[in-house]
Amino acid sequence: MGKPEEFPDFIASYLEQPSADSETSVVYGLLDSPSVAGAYRFAITNGDVLLMDIDSALWARTTAAWAGTGARKSTIPTACRCGPVPVNGSGGRC
Repeated sequence: MGKPEEFPDFIASYLEQPSADSETSVVYGLLDSPSVAGAYRFAITNGDVLLMDIDSALWARTTAAWAGTGARKSTIPTACRCGPVPVNGSGGRC
């Protein structure tokens, strides 16, 4: 790896106004870096346990020789119950 490690930034976030009887708040975020762009949706449900459902789509701007998901693995190690997270741009949901 001849280039330094790259950390994308969330450059914008938007709050969806929930209905009056909803326990779920939705936040949208836009991710940006020289190598990747992305859109995230965080549905946060309050209750006995706080639940966060995360949907994301990432678009590569360059061909990457290496890609890591270190933060995803270290912060939410049991979140993906459907198998490995796709890294080939095919999408998918976990």
